[in-house]
Parts: sequence; structure tokens; C-alpha cells
Amino acid sequence: MSAQDFLDDFLMESKRQIDRDPSLKTRDRITQHGVWYRIRPLMISEAFEPKENWGTTAKYIASIIKERCERLFGLKREDLGIIASSRATMYYMGSHKPVNIDNFRDLARQGVAIIIIEKEGIADLLYTFADKYGVALVHTQGRFTEDGKDLIEAAKEYGSFVGILVDYDAVGREIPKAARTTTSIIGIDKETIIWLQQIGYEITLPEVEEEYTPTIRTEDPYLQHYRVELDSVAQKVGPEGLWKYIMYRIKLLSKPNGLNYSNVIHKPASETLYPVEVTDLLSDLQGYTNNITKTKWEEIITGLVNVPELIDVQAKNTEINESLSPIVAKDPGMQLIVKELKRLHESLSNIEKDNYEDAGKNTE
Repeated sequence: MSAQDFLDDFLMESKRQIDRDPSLKTRDRITQHGVWYRIRPLMISEAFEPKENWGTTAKYIASIIKERCERLFGLKREDLGIIASSRATMYYMGSHKPVNIDNFRDLARQGVAIIIIEKEGIADLLYTFADKYGVALVHTQGRFTEDGKDLIEAAKEYGSFVGILVDYDAVGREIPKAARTTTSIIGIDKETIIWLQQIGYEITLPEVEEEYTPTIRTEDPYLQHYRVELDSVAQKVGPEGLWKYIMYRIKLLSKPNGLNYSNVIHKPASETLYPVEVTDLLSDLQGYTNNITKTKWEEIITGLVNVPELIDVQAKNTEINESLSPIVAKDPGMQLIVKELKRLHESLSNIEKDNYEDAGKNTE
């Protein structure tokens, strides 16, 4: 079997499973490199011999996924839950934004923690967990840019935790050194595998390591011959397992001061705190207003159909407000409501005045 044959078998099985359970498309998302790590054990068991080396085969398989999905099924790779590289620089609460000199300080205020991720596609595996805990994810596409360095330092100034998530290889060991000040390294490394084993995941170092020749010098004897990539760990333990490790490291590295959630959790809007009786009154008031303006509004809507020329929309909205407001103001029922509200407002003002005076006495 060729490398393409192994990929085709994997894609066809993935489609069968997703056809049976469409939720797998989001619950079991994998990166393009993740596809390789799922195929590789089978290729080894079948005694597959790469033409050059395993690294070249991995790149080849990742490069043809899009074309094979289209040719086999007429589908995009995303339809099979396969994520392409993440091009957005920062992800936070559903929004992707590039980091640049104009916005890095605003972005630095987002998230109780900012996780800088070297590996393409990993941010897409983690975003649902990041949303839950108010964490921002930044994908650097490799080494830090100057804007990325600015973001890291600004985030530290605002009291956010900043951590770097990298592959366990020679380049991954060097990336954190590019930051202007010492920045926490989340991982991964051989200790990651041990920790995941301890919390119940079936994972061993030989299952996720691969032989390689580093492109830069490293003093680590292990990394001179082997590496462990984020994709391979995510493939074995899933996005949730990888996220658990990230949370463990954040908790460990953020001691003794802990995390600052003051920029993430905000005071609820006042209307969400109203007692149900107040909410019901406001709802009834809206319904009452709609009812007394219904006839005039239907007349206005009729006049807005088949308009022969372009009109000034802003001016028209002002005209509509001016025609409906007197109807509401002159309505006997609304006048009664206004009268009662004035009385209640006066009572509320007196209560606020008494509370203010009592507070002043308590400070004397």
C-alpha cells in the first residue's frame, strides 16, 4: 500500500463514522498533522517503508488531505473534522484578531491568561475549553514576531498570566527564549506524558515520540534524536486531555499570586438583576405600547412598500418616531402609567437620599 492508500482508508473510515454520528465532526476534531499521527501506527504495523524518511511522508500526507477529501467525497476537509492551520493570531471568546502595533495593548487586556501556541491548528482544538475559562489563545506560526513580543509584555503589565505551549523538540526549546522577559513554559516534555498517565490516560513515550534530526543545535541528548509534537499528544489523549494538562501547568506556574479575573468577569447589566415582577411589568409595558401603535404602524409599513425612489432612511426613522410618540404620550392608559411612575420615582429618590445620609453617618 502507498501512503495515499493509507490516507484514503483513514478518510473513508472517518466519513463512515461521521455519517453515523455527525457530532464527531466537532467532538473529535484533529489537525492535518493529527491525521498523520493516527495513520502512522498502522503504517508501521504494516511494515511500510517511506521513500525518504518518516518526516517527508508526514508532510506528503498532510499536503494531499484537501485534494483527497474533494476527490473521494466532494467534501472539504473540515467536513470530516480535519482542521487546516490556524491563521488567526489571537482567538478570544469567538473572535479572531491579528496582533499589530495598533491593537496589541487592547488585545493584551483580553483573557485571564494568554497561551502562546507554536503549533498550527492546536488553537482550533482548544478554543471551546478556552472560552469556558476565559483564556485567550495566540498562534504565532513559529517564532515570535515583534508584535507578538509586544503583546506578551503588555499582557504581563495588565496582570494576565502568559504561558508558551510548544513542541518538545530543539526549536520548541528555543522559542520561549525569544521573549523579552522570562515567560512561563507550559510544555510539553517527557514529564507531560507521566502526568497524563497519572490521571488515567493510556499514553506512553514511545507512542508519541518520533525520530528526527534537529535543524538547530541542542544540548538535550534526547532531542538530538527524538521529538514529541503537540499533535501526537492530542491524538492520543484528545483535546480535553491536552487542555487538562494546560490547566494543571497554569495552576502550578501562576503561584503564589494566582490569576487575575478582574478583566474577564464583569458586573451584570442592571436589567438582568431585576425581580421577576419588574421584568414582567417592562414586558407588559412593551406589549401595551405595541398594541396602541399597531394601527399607525401598519399604515406606515404599507407606505414603505413599492417606494418609487431612494429615501433618506435616517430621516424616515425620525419621522416615524415623531408620528408614533404622540400616540403613546396621549394614550389614557399610558398617562396613568406615567403618573404612577412619577410617584414611584419620588419614593425611590427619597430612599436613595436616606441611604446616602446613613452611609455618611457610618463614616463619621
